Amino acid sequence: DHDDSAPERSDPLPWLGIDVETKNGHELVVKHVYTDGPSHGLLNPGDRLLAVNGFEIPDKKTLDDRITLDFLVNETVSVTYFRRGELMASDVTLAPAPPDDVKIVPLDDPGPEMRAMYERWLKTPWPAKD
Repeated sequence: DHDDSAPERSDPLPWLGIDVETKNGHELVVKHVYTDGPSHGLLNPGDRLLAVNGFEIPDKKTLDDRITLDFLVNETVSVTYFRRGELMASDVTLAPAPPDDVKIVPLDDPGPEMRAMYERWLKTPWPAKD
């Protein structure tokens, strides 16, 4: 089990390089494998995840917690899964998670086309100057 009292981390979070979804109410299935991620060439969309390093992974939260709280970047984990009915396991070396925050900063003097694009994309009016 993982340690809930672990201190805050300043190092990058470890990442499997996959997106998952729950199917049939109880199956954790690989939805997408990132081509630049550590699971590329090992896991496939449709693989049904069962365990990481022998611990059951029943849902996305458990998977995320297990990877981010119990492991570091460059550690290797054993992922157990079913692929088309065959039980399989792959060793995946965790990579640093890509940044997940984005900041949109308006240009100082955009043209009308840029303002219109901003407003369409964000569905909000162009910010007024103070």
